[in-house]
Amino acid sequence: MNKIDHNILQNIIIVGATGVGKSDLADLLALEYNAEIVNADLGQLYTPLNIGTAKPELDKVRVKHHLFNIIDEPVDFTALDYKKELLKTVFEINSRNKIAIIVGGSHFYIQSLLFSLTEFVGKTDFTGGSWPELQKIDAERASKIHQNDQYRIDRALGIYYSTGQKPSSYEPIYNPPWSYKLIVVNRKKLELEKRIIQRIDLMLAIGWYQEAQSFKNSIWESFIIKKGLIGYDKLMDTDNPEKVKQLLINETLQYAKIQKTFIKALLKKICKQEVNSKKVQISLIWLS
Repeated sequence: MNKIDHNILQNIIIVGATGVGKSDLADLLALEYNAEIVNADLGQLYTPLNIGTAKPELDKVRVKHHLFNIIDEPVDFTALDYKKELLKTVFEINSRNKIAIIVGGSHFYIQSLLFSLTEFVGKTDFTGGSWPELQKIDAERASKIHQNDQYRIDRALGIYYSTGQKPSSYEPIYNPPWSYKLIVVNRKKLELEKRIIQRIDLMLAIGWYQEAQSFKNSIWESFIIKKGLIGYDKLMDTDNPEKVKQLLINETLQYAKIQKTFIKALLKKICKQEVNSKKVQISLIWLS
């Protein structure tokens, strides 16, 4: 891995599939470079969501962490909302001549940081759309959105119904706010699968089932289901976590596969733009 040039303040973005070891790597780099960590995981923004989102134990961290536990109510936090908060946070970190390490599993948040929709910036209030509806209107855009990602489905349909144009016609413009180092973390397939299984075993052992059950019949239940946060719906709907354990594993493995596909597409977009921009250093690392 290339050393960071402290003469050019270079923030770090770490991406990789769930369970691959992003957080551990971020901790090591933060200690090495006296940096601060900034969350890029949707679930970890919300104060009550802890075990099921693999949130770090913030009272035990060795470096300063930002954008964890910043929302106490079940309200949407869009990619645009995140980008505004992140830029403000990173500016404050950099103003102290320190590096920000941005890490988390919500890679569409990271994409929103690097790419801007300059041709269509208006907000839409459209809600209640469906993926099949979007697929009929704009198959290209639908192919890039998970069928459970209600926010992005509604956003795409809102653009169509408010402008009459297919949302795929509004291509994002590559516009990173600063030079950065992008670290893509990988592991061998079988090793990643083993880590995910061990992780789920641990999460259940320390109370994930009880955490999920605490949201039943509360204002959080429908919100968690709407957001598609892995495992919570199944754990809320069972009287024995062992009954759904394999489903949790399968769903997490599938999510990791989707993340890897998203990262591959994101890298392709970045590399296509970086011919002239030269704002990024990309490191692909394999952990074992």
